[in-house]
This record gives sequence, C-alpha cells and structure tokens, in this order.
Amino acid sequence: ILNRWLSVKVLVIDEISMISGEIFTLVDKVARFMREKPDRPFGGIQIIAVGDFYQLPPVEGSFAFLSDSWKETIGNRVVMLKSVFRQQDPDFIRELHDIRVGILNDSFLHLLNTRSNKAMIPLDFIPTSIYSLNRDVDAINLEELDKLPGSSMLYQATDLYYCNESLKRTIKFPVESEIELKPGAQIIMRKNTNEYLNGSRGVVTALKDRCVHVKLIKSEIVVKYEAFDIYVGNTIVATRSMLPIKLGWAISIHRSQGMSLDYLKVDLTNVFSSAQAYTALSRARCIENLQVIGLTKDVVYCDPVVTNYYNNLLNEQASSG
Repeated sequence: ILNRWLSVKVLVIDEISMISGEIFTLVDKVARFMREKPDRPFGGIQIIAVGDFYQLPPVEGSFAFLSDSWKETIGNRVVMLKSVFRQQDPDFIRELHDIRVGILNDSFLHLLNTRSNKAMIPLDFIPTSIYSLNRDVDAINLEELDKLPGSSMLYQATDLYYCNESLKRTIKFPVESEIELKPGAQIIMRKNTNEYLNGSRGVVTALKDRCVHVKLIKSEIVVKYEAFDIYVGNTIVATRSMLPIKLGWAISIHRSQGMSLDYLKVDLTNVFSSAQAYTALSRARCIENLQVIGLTKDVVYCDPVVTNYYNNLLNEQASSG
C-alpha cells in the first residue's frame, strides 16, 4: 500500500457530489502522512474531481466543497462543462437544466403528466422503473422474475483478490455475486463493449451454461462472462468474472447515477432528498421514451448550499478574470 501511495501522481475522484467532506479530508490526511509531505494537499498528488453537486448528495456528512481540504486543494480551480451528450433534444435539455437548479416549469409538468403512459416501447421490452428506495427495487425485480413461466438458472461470479483483508472489505463490484435469470427477464447491461453500452436494455431469450442469449433493442447477442477489474492506481487488486447484467425491471436512483437508460419509468412518489428528481429524470436519453409518476413541484428541489456554492464560484471566477 505504501508503494502505491508513493508512486501515484494523479487521483481521479468520480461522482464527487456523493463524496462527503469528511471522507475527502480523511483521504487528504492519509495521503499527506503516507507521502511524508504534511504541508502539501494530498501529499502532492494531483486531484481531479469529476461530477455535479446538483446531483445526489453524500449519504452521510456534508458536501466535499465545504471542507477545508477542498478549499485548499481545489478552491475556485473548477472547469464548468456545458455540452450535453446524453440527450439531443434542445427543449428537453433546457427543461432538465431548469429541474437541475430546482425549477419545474408548468408547461413541462403538464407535458409529462399528459403523456406518462405514452412511451414508445418496443415489443417485449418493459421500461426500467427508477425508485428512491432499494426495498422497492428489490421487491419489484424478484416479483417480476417470479411471474415468468419456466425454469430459472442461477449464475454465480468468480472472485479473485490480490490484496489484504482490510482493503478487500472495501471493494464493491458493479455486478452482484450471483443472479437468477429466466427467459423473458428484463435486464440492464452493466459494461461498455463493442456490442452494448452500460445501461443498454435487453430481454433474456435463452439460458446457457455460463452465457445467456439477449435481445437488445437493435440486435440479438450472446452475453458471456466478463472481467470486472478493481484498480488501486495502476494495480489490479481484485477481479470478478460475471455476466455483465442486472435485473432491469427496476433500479434505484442512487444506482442509476452515471447511467443512460433507453426506456425509463420514473417513480418520484417517495423522493426524500435534494437532486433525486433531477438525477432520475436525466437518465433518459429522450422524452419520447420517458414515463413519470409522482412529479410535482414539491419533489423538484436542490440544496441551497449547492446553489450558493456555484453562485460564489462563478462570481470568484468572474472577478479573477
């Protein structure tokens, strides 16, 4: 571990909105100690934080930008990226931007409410439902799988670890250690390949030993076990060999962050924190394939601390030229 801390030059932190200030500060202190450079932020490691604080906040603790470590390490050295690639419709992009900052326009609310059951879903495909609560997601996926006729098959992962026990306990793979499937199961792909993207929708058509046949929206493929490697720096510390899929009837808002979903049904009935509505709605590639339940102005809001942060940042950048 010491060699990794000494050799690393750049640390990229993705989905920074979900990293608490407490965790950010802790990593800063550890880096300074391990590299014996207590006076340099992160011991001299270049930090690249990627994300959007208007999306999901930390589960516990305060935002990273409120910590002294953030102010010393990042400060106002922030680049605002403005190009949108997930959506192509400029009207949809504009409405999502307003929701991002806590504004739900009456015209957009009316549009979504009047067409909530009109998503253009291909035959055999059911839109993935996004929920706030994990218990709703698990219950729906198991219930829908149980409804399917025929026999199921259990697929299990093979894990290899190249690290000590303390690090092993912190590792989380993007796919589960096992998954039960039946023909007709709605699934979501969990890896980027030449044949599909992370978030692509599919339907299982046949079960085979260590592979499944899947109908995607525009093709039919055989999905085999793939390697999911976990890195610390340039070193692989763990590998999971598993089918790159998860059940796709339902998914949580937290699990969906970073994904692009083809056919989507968003249930905002139990939204319980800021940015959940925006994060869920912005997973959709287009409004034509989006259904929404429970959308009201009460569930569209952002944390004023985040708004103040971005306003102050823009003012600081403007005054510094």
